[in-house]
Amino acid sequence: MGKKKQVIVSATVSGDGAPAVATPRNLNEAAAVLRHLGKACRAIQTAELRLTERIERAKELAANQAAPHIARRDALFSALYEFAKSHRVELTGNDAVKTVKLLTGSFWWRFSPPAVDIADEKELINQLKCLGLERFIKVTETVKKKELLADQELTAALPGVTVTQQELFSAQPAEVEAELRMPTGKIATVQSAGNDRLQLIASARSNRQGRRKKRANST
Repeated sequence: MGKKKQVIVSATVSGDGAPAVATPRNLNEAAAVLRHLGKACRAIQTAELRLTERIERAKELAANQAAPHIARRDALFSALYEFAKSHRVELTGNDAVKTVKLLTGSFWWRFSPPAVDIADEKELINQLKCLGLERFIKVTETVKKKELLADQELTAALPGVTVTQQELFSAQPAEVEAELRMPTGKIATVQSAGNDRLQLIASARSNRQGRRKKRANST
């Protein structure tokens, strides 16, 4: 099952050019709004599908129109290369020069920039470590944000770290695959409690680990 499509809806106010829609006063009116919302979403989906179809047809037409020119271009370039290759010595003075300039353009020979190709990167890293050539190994350090979210007690005590949640209002009309979302403006944050709190948590955890280790050794 594919991931549900999510559409962020921007809040509109009077004067933005949006059509006026009365705020529903009860669940029956809210259901009517959802029905009209579904109709609007389906109309948008139809318009987008038609646009996609037109774009694909335009791409196909352009590709068909370009195809003979591409074939002609490739044949001309190949012919020029064959001439240059067979007359390279006289054209370049035995590679004394690399570029041949004519009234209608130029052609030349150049090496591409050097590139390193590695057959087995993991194996090469191990060899470099064994040889003490760590300067050829790039180490990138990043913070594991998922781990921080999984341990919010400790995270809340880390300096400079804030856990933020944004409240979203969502709706999904019947027979519409997309879920509509709108930020409500309400944000929940948990900010750092400071180094003192961090030290208390670290100390408490260290003590718990010590007790567990002691019990394990005693058994």
